[in-house]
Amino acid sequence: MRILAVDSGTKIIGLAVCDEMEMTITPLPILCAGGLGQDARRICDLARRMNVDAVVVGLPLNMSGTEGPAAARARRLAERIRQMLGKPVIEWDERLTTHAAREYLIARGERPRKDRVNQIAACLILEDYLQERRPSVSSVEPES
Repeated sequence: MRILAVDSGTKIIGLAVCDEMEMTITPLPILCAGGLGQDARRICDLARRMNVDAVVVGLPLNMSGTEGPAAARARRLAERIRQMLGKPVIEWDERLTTHAAREYLIARGERPRKDRVNQIAACLILEDYLQERRPSVSSVEPES
């Protein structure tokens, strides 16, 4: 299943997509955020061009699990995409993805520019979602 991930922000929207086998995640060029309707239209246009089966929108919850203004905006964006695209739109807890993206870039020796951070955060959102979808492998004890 081809899935598009969205790390929405008020200035920059990070995007990533996986292949049909859900094995490879590719960061996509960022979008400069506009209004909610414009952002939803541009994301839907991209989703159609890429023939995605679903969209995962990162939900930036507070560390306590409560919702602030950013999470409320992400929910509104997800709802607009859902209405316009007519495909599954999943809201996914993205706590700490921005921090993890910065750490990842620093470890690679890159300066954590905002555009790259959002791009990598979208990849992490999608990676986390895909990991949750995969069936867990239980350990089997060898017979004695």
